[in-house]
Amino acid sequence: GAAQGGGSLVVTAAQDHITTADTITGTTTAGTAANTLTITTGASASALVAGDLDKITKMNTIQTSGNNAFSITTHANNVANGDDLAINASSLTSANLTFDASAETDGGTFTLTAGGGADTITLGTGADTIKFANGKLTTADTVNGGATGANTLKFTNSTTLTDADLTNVTNIQTITLDDLSNNLILAAGAEAMGAGVVTVTTGAGNDSVTVEAGYNSGTLTVNLGAGDDTVNGAA
Repeated sequence: GAAQGGGSLVVTAAQDHITTADTITGTTTAGTAANTLTITTGASASALVAGDLDKITKMNTIQTSGNNAFSITTHANNVANGDDLAINASSLTSANLTFDASAETDGGTFTLTAGGGADTITLGTGADTIKFANGKLTTADTVNGGATGANTLKFTNSTTLTDADLTNVTNIQTITLDDLSNNLILAAGAEAMGAGVVTVTTGAGNDSVTVEAGYNSGTLTVNLGAGDDTVNGAA
């Protein structure tokens, strides 16, 4: 196990080496420190289940290293009420991520950065954020933001998103950009409506939001920034 009282803590472990026998405790200043657990994925490694992670606390980031299929189910102990735990799986450039944080029901939140595989992502009851790069969210991905909470789908660079890309997305209320100076081209139709999207927020980029005929119930609010923007509600 590992524990540290001040500063930041950086821990690296192989996926198969993390079990309930391990205690990993970040610094007591977890809100301002940079406590990071890097998990090295393995081609034949077993899935990490909640019981493997029950003694991992006060970390700021859990990130992957390697590009092997990776499955992790978090424990309620992993993020405290009022804290946010970043999950960075961007090393999975083509491998699949399975992430299940449905056990988190006591006020903690997650900010998850997905990779480029066919991902299955399930969040808990907090106001969570899921990040994708342009072109990495497709019909091959399944994303459930959790039945409660104001959940956000963010894109890490200039992005073109079709309505079909949201086919397997549920419980997401907001679509936006990680850097609001980037451009967003979005078509919002029946799949966006089914996903729960009610707000789109852009920034200084040149953005285009097309509301398709399939978005035929409720209200879509589009918040524009300083760019040269187009919003078409008559598509």
